[in-house]
Amino acid sequence: MKILPFIFLFYGVFINIACRAQAVTGEITDCSDCKPKIDTAINNSLTIVTRENTYAVVKLIENGTGACIRYIFINKDESYEVKNIPKGNYIVKFALGLEWDEKKKSSCKLRFKDKKPLFMKIAKPLQFKKIHKGDSYEISSYTINLGLNFSESNVANKRIESNEF
Repeated sequence: MKILPFIFLFYGVFINIACRAQAVTGEITDCSDCKPKIDTAINNSLTIVTRENTYAVVKLIENGTGACIRYIFINKDESYEVKNIPKGNYIVKFALGLEWDEKKKSSCKLRFKDKKPLFMKIAKPLQFKKIHKGDSYEISSYTINLGLNFSESNVANKRIESNEF
């Protein structure tokens, strides 16, 4: 009889951990349409910050080929640093929403509870490169802040349809 409460406690902890793992900030690597590319020789970064209880899903896409090289989920009010991005120009597409459905299992499909999450891209590609300055060099790094007051009218951003994401 004493083992029964332990089983329920273990089951409750297991369910809590499993559900929490559904919405952990970080890269999603098991999706067939996005193959991660990493260049450890370049110590660059793209920092993505969410504000105001906003969930975000971000894709980093090679400008020339259209290939997705990183697929990232960022929990509300958190940040994530994408490191070691290969040299090149990249389009950043993102989806923003206020509610995330942690009960849905697929990490490859957007799981916003919102009826219409906001789909956008940064109008100009981000350029990751090494710039030689005498005996040393500078590396391109960027920070993107995403949140509720994110302006659709900002000239640096362009609204896209969900099927373009």
